[in-house]
Amino acid sequence: MRSDSDSRQKWLVLVIGIFGAFMSILDTTIVNTAIPKVQAVFGTDLHTASYIATGYTLAAGVVVSASGFLANRFGLRRIYLLSLASFIIGSALCGLAWNAQALILFRILQGAGGAALFPVTISLVLSAFPTEQRGVANGLFGIAILFAPAIGPTLGGYLVENADWRWVFYVNVPIGIAGLLLGLRFLRESPVQRDLPFDLRGFLIIGTALGLLLYGLSNLSYDGWGSVPTVLGPTVLALFLLVVFLPIELGTTRPLLDLRLFARRNYLIGNGIIWIGTVALFGGAFFLPQYLQNLRGLDPYHAGFLLMPCLLYTSDAADDLTRV
Repeated sequence: MRSDSDSRQKWLVLVIGIFGAFMSILDTTIVNTAIPKVQAVFGTDLHTASYIATGYTLAAGVVVSASGFLANRFGLRRIYLLSLASFIIGSALCGLAWNAQALILFRILQGAGGAALFPVTISLVLSAFPTEQRGVANGLFGIAILFAPAIGPTLGGYLVENADWRWVFYVNVPIGIAGLLLGLRFLRESPVQRDLPFDLRGFLIIGTALGLLLYGLSNLSYDGWGSVPTVLGPTVLALFLLVVFLPIELGTTRPLLDLRLFARRNYLIGNGIIWIGTVALFGGAFFLPQYLQNLRGLDPYHAGFLLMPCLLYTSDAADDLTRV
């Protein structure tokens, strides 16, 4: 039977976890509304400015594959706090950027530093609750998943219009510091597996494959399939590495990613639904702000405000799908 202290602890973990999840998801949409402004300030084209968003995704997509190993090897609390601190530092650096190239570099650092934030947060929350209460915890935790992408474009547009585009990054700093202080004070360390081996070969293959695939697809709308250096070459090489990755990981005793989980029907279907929901949500969240500001002539605030009901509906639909 759990004590009152344990009962309070699990709710504290949920609150602290929402800080990390809210920030990591908010950052994927709040920046999109500011891209046209950043493009104008730094005098760059849309292709280069788009890497402000995709650079973050590229870095996070590469590093996130190792988040499970890091959490098991060094502990959930330590990796959560380290990832949150890295995310805060990356956000501050993005706000201090002096040109588009520096901003893209800092976004890559921010994405790499905070890549483990969301998956580790989910593990923290679920490990704090008994099995029979995890549904309630997941539902409450879903508030951050629902609210963050919905409010992101509107908040970003307001900050760009009434303050400065740099505040779309600075806003992460006070929220992150509050979450970091709460985590240092209240989070307990999970058991660690000090002898857990790192699947370096698997990490290099999947990290390179995901990076090349994201890079190639992000250039597709600008350069087309005929561009071998930026689209066709990276995409084909990424697909080749993914094919090589499958038998290597299946034959590894302690793989970086346990691909056998996809043999479970519910796991496979659940991941497919999440993928569809993610594409629907974040794809629109990137393209619509550019369309509304560059082609329809709306200011950042009204463009972001117009997107709120759209993203709120899409977030709600995606959240419902993940519960099926």
